[in-house]
Amino acid sequence: MLGNNGSCLKYLQDLFTAIKSFYHPSNTGKFQQDLITFLSKLAQAFVDRIHLLVVLKNKKKQANEN
Repeated sequence: MLGNNGSCLKYLQDLFTAIKSFYHPSNTGKFQQDLITFLSKLAQAFVDRIHLLVVLKNKKKQANEN
């Protein structure tokens, strides 16, 4: 997911670049709450996925040591 050749970070960077203009102070509207909610959920999903990968990697490592 996040290795040297992982495309996940590239897509994430492209997404942030695409929505950056919506956070300019001159752009206000109802859409801002939707973007905030989306980005909050995206960040949480990203953290959850990284945590899961770390936990699984540690379990696999422990299993191999035994």
